[in-house]
Amino acid sequence: MIFEYNITESTSEDIKLLYEQGDARLLDAVYALEQTNGLGAQGEQLYCPRGGVYLSMLLPAGDEQTLLKAASVCACRAVRRVTGKELHIRSGGRLFLDGKRAGLLTLQTPDLAAGEPADAVILSAVLYIVLPESLIPEDMDPQAGALYPDPAEIGWLGRGAGQILAEQDLGQLLLAGLRSQLMYALLEECRALAEEASVQQLLSAYDDMTADGAADADEEALQ
Repeated sequence: MIFEYNITESTSEDIKLLYEQGDARLLDAVYALEQTNGLGAQGEQLYCPRGGVYLSMLLPAGDEQTLLKAASVCACRAVRRVTGKELHIRSGGRLFLDGKRAGLLTLQTPDLAAGEPADAVILSAVLYIVLPESLIPEDMDPQAGALYPDPAEIGWLGRGAGQILAEQDLGQLLLAGLRSQLMYALLEECRALAEEASVQQLLSAYDDMTADGAADADEEALQ
């Protein structure tokens, strides 16, 4: 089941609460158009405006490092299927395109009452489709980027006061369609994470998609 929200504080907190209340099961997910309090792997607040994919999904519990690597492969495959773009994986579930972080994956374990062990982990995904520089907060990670740094690439024509409403509507429709395609592709790819054999197959593709060898140079250049 997919729980869809227009705007929420955090999809990971939403799915966590649903799971703890018994209202969500393995492979269920929460999806939102916007998050006001999305959190990164270290608890840092993420900027999650409209123009991205914000998704949290329940997966069978397992080794978190293994799952994060396999999930990173799933995300890269989903993006490639929909956009044709090739993301590169860096440590910590970071997904890069042209030296900029276009996405991030995190894992967390939900808490259950009385110390009862959880049989699930929460995979949360942030994929920035468009992120115009004019909208990026000053305190945001300087490595922040998007799948489409120039919104015009996906036909988002309403970029100024001189654009007519019809063009703005067209752009929003194109963005909404792309966002929906990415969300469903990501869900479909990540369902493979419920099977150990599939996880091992995904791990075999992990090294080919990593870019950690070039990561240090890129990060030093951006500091």
